[in-house]
Amino acid sequence: MEQITVYVSAETGMFYNVPNTSLEEGMLVRIDHDYYICIAFNTIAGFTYEKGNEYELLVKKTKLANPPQDSGSIKYELIRIVSQRKIE
Repeated sequence: MEQITVYVSAETGMFYNVPNTSLEEGMLVRIDHDYYICIAFNTIAGFTYEKGNEYELLVKKTKLANPPQDSGSIKYELIRIVSQRKIE
């Protein structure tokens, strides 16, 4: 388990949902790199995304030893919202 900072864009994007084989809307996040990636809205447990707001989040990142086949090997949980700003 480690604590990481996650930056969430006020804009949304599209990602390919592999289990459902469909293109879906999601939130754009920047974690350990200089670019945003699109992930499902429910990826960070305890966090509810509101379109038009950008966030800085403190998140607990846990690597799962035996993840379910239909999900990822990393679990993200919100510790706290560091900042939230409405973008007009």
